[in-house]
Order: sequence, then structure tokens, then C-alpha cells
Amino acid sequence: MKIKNEQGEIMKAGSVMMNEEGKILLLTIPNRDIWSYPKGHMEAGETAEQATRREVLEETGYEINIVRQLSDIVYTHEKTGEPIRIFMSLSTIAKKVNDGEEGIIKEWFTIAQAEEKLFPNLTFLLKEI
Repeated sequence: MKIKNEQGEIMKAGSVMMNEEGKILLLTIPNRDIWSYPKGHMEAGETAEQATRREVLEETGYEINIVRQLSDIVYTHEKTGEPIRIFMSLSTIAKKVNDGEEGIIKEWFTIAQAEEKLFPNLTFLLKEI
């Protein structure tokens, strides 16, 4: 079930994860050169922060410390036309719990490398960190 806000936007949450070297963690799936931040759908009763922590842990295997909120990512899904809003935060690693979701490729990039890998509509967050 997709959680929607009062404006009818599908609500998601995610994070720009930064390690102690200042590198950013990006995710992709095999045979697809589309990289993104860890993120996903909010569940009923969750706050944006709770959803962020859960999604990051599920996808990456890391527990995180949320440093601060960043701007939301707002877009329209290209296939369904549904409006989507993603609550985004900057986070650091608290600890690695497991290897994360199977089938997801995780890689650390410098900010410059991340800018090259990400869709142009996602790079603005790198300027906020």
C-alpha cells in the first residue's frame, strides 16, 4: 500500500550516506547503469526518519546516524504519472549489520564521481552536504 500525503504524493524516504572519507554510497542493480541513493516507500505509521533508517538498513546493511534533513526530491513517475515526494537526509554510518539486500550493488564514490553516476535531478543534494 502506497502512503500518500495530503497533496496526493506518494511518500518515500532515503539518505545521502557519507563515510569517514567523505565518499557517498550509491546503489544500482546488475546490468543497469542507473545509480541512486538508498531509499524506498514509507510504511503506515512510520515517520520519515523511521522509514529512512529502515530502508537504508534493508538495502545497504548499515545502521545510520541521521545528521540533518536535506531538500526533498519531488518528481512525477514516468510510467504511472503519480506524483512522488522523497524525504531525504544526510547520514553517516553507525555500524554495519549485514550485507544488505541481495541483488543490489553498493559502491562508494567521491562527490565528483557520484555527480557523474546520478541522474541530473538527484545531483543537487550533493551541493547541500
